[in-house]
This record gives sequence, C-alpha cells and structure tokens, in this order.
Amino acid sequence: MGAAQNTGFLAVRDRAELSYLAALARLWDGDIGPCRDHYERAIASYRQIGDLPGLARALMVQARSYNTAVSYGMLGDLQPLEETLAMLGESEPELRCSILIGMSEVYWVGRQPDKAAEMAQRALEIGRDLAHDPLCALASFELGISRNQELYVEEALEHYRQARVYAQRVNDRWFDGWLLHRIPTALILLGRFGEAEAIAREAYESALQTNNRRHYSLTLGAMACVALARGDFQAVERYSHEAMGIVSRSRFPFGGAMALQAMACAHTLRGACPEAEGTLDKLVEPGCVFENPGRSYKALAAVYRHLVRAYRGGPEAILDPRAATVQGLVMQERFDATVLPAYCALVELAAIGMAPTLAEPLYGVLRSVTERGVIFSRGWVFLIPRILGVAATVNRWWKQAEDHFQCAIDISTNVNAPPELGRTYLDYARMLVARNRKGDRSRAEELVSHASHIFHELGMAPFARDASQLAEKLRVRKPQAPQLRTASLGRLSEREVRDLSRERMPTDDHSLGEGMGQALHIILVTVMEGSTALRQQLGDAKSHEILRIHDALLRGCLLQHNGTEVTHTGDGIEASFLSASSAVECAVAIQQAFAQHNREHADNLIRVRIGLNAGERLPMEGRLLGTSVHTAFRICTRARPEQILASEA
Repeated sequence: MGAAQNTGFLAVRDRAELSYLAALARLWDGDIGPCRDHYERAIASYRQIGDLPGLARALMVQARSYNTAVSYGMLGDLQPLEETLAMLGESEPELRCSILIGMSEVYWVGRQPDKAAEMAQRALEIGRDLAHDPLCALASFELGISRNQELYVEEALEHYRQARVYAQRVNDRWFDGWLLHRIPTALILLGRFGEAEAIAREAYESALQTNNRRHYSLTLGAMACVALARGDFQAVERYSHEAMGIVSRSRFPFGGAMALQAMACAHTLRGACPEAEGTLDKLVEPGCVFENPGRSYKALAAVYRHLVRAYRGGPEAILDPRAATVQGLVMQERFDATVLPAYCALVELAAIGMAPTLAEPLYGVLRSVTERGVIFSRGWVFLIPRILGVAATVNRWWKQAEDHFQCAIDISTNVNAPPELGRTYLDYARMLVARNRKGDRSRAEELVSHASHIFHELGMAPFARDASQLAEKLRVRKPQAPQLRTASLGRLSEREVRDLSRERMPTDDHSLGEGMGQALHIILVTVMEGSTALRQQLGDAKSHEILRIHDALLRGCLLQHNGTEVTHTGDGIEASFLSASSAVECAVAIQQAFAQHNREHADNLIRVRIGLNAGERLPMEGRLLGTSVHTAFRICTRARPEQILASEA
C-alpha cells in the first residue's frame, strides 16, 4: 500500500496493479474509505492505457466493496459492469464469470435474490465449462446466499455444500472458512440448532487458522440466535457484544445486525424494555452497524418497538396494528429472510389488537415458508408454527390453531427451545379460553401451569405476569365448590386404606351400588419420586426429557382407561374416572408402564406413587375440589414408590 501511494516513478500499468492490490488489502481489512480511493486510482489508470480486462476486474471488485457501505436493500450501480460485460462479448470467460459473481452479490444486497440467482447460475455454467473450481466455488456460494435469502433453505445448504467441495479441491482454506460462517445462519431457520453449533465451532477454528475474523461476526450472530432459542439469555449478550466488537473493526455489518436483534429480543423476553429499545437504537444508528441502515432495517426496528411496548404494557401501550403506518411496514418490504421475524411480530401485534384483517394475509405468507421446511426466524427468534397458531386464533380458525400449537409443542420440545415452548403453552391456553368448548378451560389451566413454570425458570417476567393473570381469570370464573363430607386421612384406619399394588378390582362397577357410580367421581392422584432433585442432578435438558416420558406414559394410560386429566401438578397428575374399576385398572397400568420403562432404562428410573379416593360429582367443568381431593393427595403421599393406595370409599 505504501508503494501504491508513491507511484510517480512507475509506469501507468504498474501504478494500476499496485492500486488494485492496495484496494484489495484495504477491503479485507474493512478500511472502506482508503479502499475506494485506491480503486478510483486503479480504474483511472486502466482506462488511461485501455486495459479492458484490468478495468473490468477493478470495476467488479469496486462494486462489491460498495456493498459494505450501501443500505441493505439499496441496489448498487451496476451500469459500469453491464457495459464492461457487453464490451467483453464472448472473450475473457474467466473475467466474465467474475463479473457475473460480483453482480450477483450486488443484487442480493439490493434484496433482488431472483436476479442474484440468475447471475450466479450464469457464472456457475461458465465456471463449469472452464473446469475452474475457484470460480465455481464463488458462484455456488452466491447461489446459496440468494436461495437462503428467498427462504429456500435446503437448496441453499446444498449450494453451500457444493461450494465447499470446489473450495476443498483447490485447498482454499480461507474461502472454505468463509462458507462455514454462512451455514449456521441457514440451519437456524430449519431449527437444526445442534448442527449449527457444530459448524460454528468448526468456523471458529477456521477463523483462528486463517485470520478471517471479519466474517466470524456472522457465526457469532448465529450463535446468539441459538442461545436465544434455548433461553440462555446471558450467552445471547456475550455473543452479541463479541459480534459487535468485530463489526466495529471490520465494517462487515450482517453478523452485527443479527446479533443486535437477538439481544433486543432477549431483553424484551425478560422485561428489560428500556434496554431492548436501546439495542434497537443501535441497529438503526448510522455508522454503528450499517453506514446507512436504510428503509429495511428501519422498518424492522419500528415493528419491534411496537412489540416491546406491547409486551411491557398490553394493548393500550401500542398503536392499533390496523393503522396504515404499521401495515405499511409490511406492504412496502419484499418478503424474505430479513423481514420474516417482522411478519411474526406483526401477527402478535394483530393478536393483541384483535385485528384479523391484518393477521389473515400474514398467515398465508408464513404458512408458505413452513412448507419449505422453515420453522424459525433468525435475529428476533420466533417459532413460526406458534405464530401460525396465534394468527389462526385471531381469525377463530380453531382446528388450524390447535394443529399449529400441537406442532409447535412437538418442535420446541424436540429442539430444546423452552422460551417458545412456554409461549406456545400460553397462546394455546388463550385459544382454548376463547373457544370455550367442554373441557377447554380445564386443559387451559394445565397449559398455563406448564407455561408459568418455564417463564419463572427463565426469568421471562412479562410472560410470567400474563400467565398469572390468565390463571387468575380461570380461577375466578369457577363457582365455589360445596364442602364434601368425606373423612380426613387422619381418621382413616389401615383397613380403610387398601394397597392395590398387586391386586385388581372386579371388572364391573356393581360394588358401587346401582346409581351410585353416576353420583361419584373416582379421583386418581400421582406423584413422581425424587422430582425435586431431578433437575439439579441431571440438568435442564435431561430432566426435561425424563419429565416428558413421565407425562407421556401417564397420559397414555389415562387414554386407554377412559380417565380425564384434571390438572398437571408439575411432578404428577390429578385425574378423574366415572368407574372405580377403570380407575384401578388405570393405576395398575401406570405402574406396569413405569416398571417396563425402568427395566429398559435402568440409568433413568421413574418411580411414582398413586392414591385413589372417591368424591361427589361437582358441576365445575370437570374440576374436582374439596376434602375428597385433599384426601386423595394425602393417600398418595402415604404410598411408597411403585405402590397404589386406595381409600375404602
């Protein structure tokens, strides 16, 4: 670079080449201002001597360098490249291939991924004809970016994989590392968090070996998103701060933009709303991430601000989402991976403002991306099936809403995404309350209990508040239970409490007396042995998996024996039966199911206690209260692990 600045004694061609190389060096260091100066000198020198290939090369790299500074969504000036491409005709195929690759990058930064893919595909065809692996690697990489931007993520990953093959053929470790930094951002959209973490570790090692720290900010942004999905909010902040440190040195903005969105979301989920808005300020502050953030990121930040205020203070804290100012943010932006989380945010705003006219078109767009396998947004992380359930609820499409929520529960459980699991439970409960069919309120209470446990554990204060308010609403709207005249456990003799662990009741209900079976509920209560210490001993992920197996075995037995789950207590259930024999058969089946599990999984034993009692039927939407229920719980506590105790009643 020093030689390039002192070129008065050199020939024009030498000055051009030195200026071009100095510009490249400045570009990789992120020094955009000096980079542009060197390119201007190189271009002028190439023009002076009529060196068309040199001019085309300088113009191509210059155009790509401007992508770092222009607003995302703003199309750079492609006219010089188009003119140069036309002048080259069919000559200089390698150079034409490079120009097409540069044009592809300009197009995707300008948010025209269809044109970007077209340019990259043309470049790839030329590269294959030339058997030029480095050019094929670059063209495949640009194809991957454009397909990922359009949310055809599986296709994008295949292009990235092929680009790595080309790069590894020529032992280009630097470019291979560049690819590694991109792959986790695609895997997040598919919910493949474990793979994203593994690739991120590989990308980190590559960055150390090749000193390619500039693009490592993308990996850090992706890891912030994974940590956010898993509820590790401290890690989100750590990754985000590190990503921004790299951005401030390299001027490569996209990793920082992703990380800041993740950090704003983490602050919001914990109720730190001023911190969230301060983070959004950085996202759109000129020179902080982007030299000029442009319309796209300003639109994102505006929608997120509405959502932050909605979480903080409810519907009165936001603008009506039907207002033109908010709806316009959706309509004026091209739908792609960048605005995917904004669409999800607007669905939530539509739900708070009860605006089905806004939620309905968003539902259709989001449904289409799930058909391509996309289940999460990145940056501000949303589980899209949950958002679809919210949109369906606003429009009172009950069957679709329930299907989406069930799907969201399965996904968030399988990929270990507790914040979205808790939010799914809460949104599902709200849907059931709104639908208000028989049994919905009882099921809603159970879901709210699950949600509340997650929110308190993760410190998600606004959502813990909402869950508490919904739980209170469900309790208040229940009629008071009449007192049951049932003996307390303290007055039950050993004769009145029977051990049914190894005996069975008759298969009919005549022992209850004619008509009495319709006057009583049989109450079954279970509790899991050692549940309190489970999380401390095994950690969150393993203990959650054991509790999931525990719940699945219990509910499977209830289903087979016509039992109704009344509520989930966190480490067990309260259920009711119309038949004493069904209740006893179910209790025996539960112990047999856990015995079978324990034989097959000796390292993860699950042992439960079971108590049975009888009480009068109460007109309370299936919920049983009163001393008979308290007695059932006390009988359960008297039982030993793997034992069933029942009262004489």
